[in-house]
Amino acid sequence: MWLHSIERKDGRLEGKVIHSDGDISWVDASSLWQLQMPESGKSKLRLTTNLDDWQASDSTEYLALSGMQYHLRDDSHEIYVARHLGLRLLIPALVLTRALFMPNAIFFNHLYRPSSLDQLVAPVLQATGLVCAPLHRDLRRRIGAAASGPTRVQWMYCFPSAREAFASVYANALRRAIRLALPKLVGDAVLTGTLHGRVFVASAMSLHRLEPNEHAFSWAGEQPTQFILPSADRSGTQLNPVLKKSELIEGPNGWRLADSEWLRLNHIIRANPADGPNDDRAIVDAILIKLATGMGWRSANGMVEGATRVSSFYQNLRRSGRWEDFEAALLCLRQGKKLPPLRPRQDAVLFPHNPRIRLRPRKTL
Repeated sequence: MWLHSIERKDGRLEGKVIHSDGDISWVDASSLWQLQMPESGKSKLRLTTNLDDWQASDSTEYLALSGMQYHLRDDSHEIYVARHLGLRLLIPALVLTRALFMPNAIFFNHLYRPSSLDQLVAPVLQATGLVCAPLHRDLRRRIGAAASGPTRVQWMYCFPSAREAFASVYANALRRAIRLALPKLVGDAVLTGTLHGRVFVASAMSLHRLEPNEHAFSWAGEQPTQFILPSADRSGTQLNPVLKKSELIEGPNGWRLADSEWLRLNHIIRANPADGPNDDRAIVDAILIKLATGMGWRSANGMVEGATRVSSFYQNLRRSGRWEDFEAALLCLRQGKKLPPLRPRQDAVLFPHNPRIRLRPRKTL
């Protein structure tokens, strides 16, 4: 399903939802947070992103990649385009709104009404500075009556662009649009979705740290430079470990191997290069993309036919020590350095990203 626009019906704002079969239904604006995006992938991508660098776009590319084909005009759901490690990230406005204003069940009741944050929280002057106390009973129960540290509502209340983002949701809804004014901040985020080539189509987002790119209101006094966000769904503590190599760099063919790179390095991967053509190179390309972007193994395996061929191939290379040799040689090539000599490895290399995985050491003959 897809949230097409916002309409006023019988004095209330409702979302116009298009289903995959073309049927139309209406959802009360306060319940829009419960809608699922048409892209149902489960790959997770961790990143630190600056919202000042995001660009706005329409929904055409997002819907095409999601397999959602319909021909209704005036689609008013804005898509935000971000970039990370050579990938283009497509993030719907509803996904970002849900990530910023949590808990959704409480905030969405106010986002689509002519209300303000002053109806939800109140400033309290303490010896350490100004903090925000929740007025709404359920909000007070969810985040704590007396927060022990900076919280999401304190950032919303004390920073100009955060307040503007809150108010812009309703202002845009009156114009039938699903969009918001992007707040000025750098955030640590986790995106869930599917990777299509070099485009990541996001279906969900969670924020775990905010660093405002602006000063707080003068009346707010001294405010923290970053806010660690308590997540209502605790997704930040339940995510599986993600294997990612920050030291990898792109080459002439992006994360994938160039012909010249494969020609010089395939002997490390292939036990017998004279065996003839196979799909080892495609598997190595998938491994490099997975390591560089932090995408899930499910998506990496999907890049090559076979249920677990990419992850199994990588595990075998790690067990033999060949992947470390290959990675070091590839990095030297991409940095313009001399290739290091190959050294036989006698011990298995454990997976540092997941201590539950144990590899058997190689037997010495």
